[in-house]
Amino acid sequence: MAGARAVLAARTGFVDAHLQHADAAMLVPGTPLMQAGAPDRWLGWITPEGGVPTLFHAPVTRIGDLNRPEPVEVPVEAAPHPRGRLALRDELACWPSADGRLWTVDLRRSASSAVSVATLEGAVLALPWLESDGPRAVWELPGRVTLALAPPQSGQLGVTAGVGMPPLRSVHSLLVAGKHWVTVVAQQLLTFDGAAREQLFEASPPAGTLVHSLMAPAADGTPRLLTLHRDGGLTSLTMVRPLSGAQETLWREDPTPANLDGGDRPPLEPRMLLADRERLYLVHRKGLLVFSQA
Repeated sequence: MAGARAVLAARTGFVDAHLQHADAAMLVPGTPLMQAGAPDRWLGWITPEGGVPTLFHAPVTRIGDLNRPEPVEVPVEAAPHPRGRLALRDELACWPSADGRLWTVDLRRSASSAVSVATLEGAVLALPWLESDGPRAVWELPGRVTLALAPPQSGQLGVTAGVGMPPLRSVHSLLVAGKHWVTVVAQQLLTFDGAAREQLFEASPPAGTLVHSLMAPAADGTPRLLTLHRDGGLTSLTMVRPLSGAQETLWREDPTPANLDGGDRPPLEPRMLLADRERLYLVHRKGLLVFSQA
């Protein structure tokens, strides 16, 4: 989500869409790599046809639309890891490169502000997020997953802790009413107090292969992890309470959906989750399913 728009990664590029209207247009053509959105801007890595990985930035207008994306100059060695993700907070962005280094760029400054801020020798993947005082990350190494809950100092990681076994799937940070939770999605779900830097709970993830996940506050202010998992060729939307391990299936793909003419149609192939304050959106190969956040 960026402003009033949803930017979707299609096979031919990033597509700018409005979730409430049949309004979509190509934003940047090419092969999408990773993206992040905020109320005031959009940022995305993409490989243009015949080109090299390029970072694009598009501020949001006063009415919530996106300005034309412009390339951001960054060093060639900062090209993103194919399994990494892009983190965005205010004017600061962060992502992992293919060699496991973390890079940041201040979007208010010139290209020279793109710098490598941390590395972990032997890491095969880093998934970052951003706090008010800088980046954090969870790192996958051979045989283990390591979490850094303090900002890097002079190119070195802050306080780190082992958080289980690979594969590393995702990490989520949520701040609600002064409480800060961090949940790592690996072989298990591990939730931490981000301020105290202490583990709170370990839970099992839903069965199947993770497609996408996001964390959002429940009505009582505690975290809830929403996951899309594919199992047996079909996908389920599950809510997990990471502080207790409780799970609830919110939606399950119909194994034999029928068209009006009585024939069968292929599965929806859900691909990702989006959320605003009122609704949860499940993006699939043909469009959207919309759920109330109440």
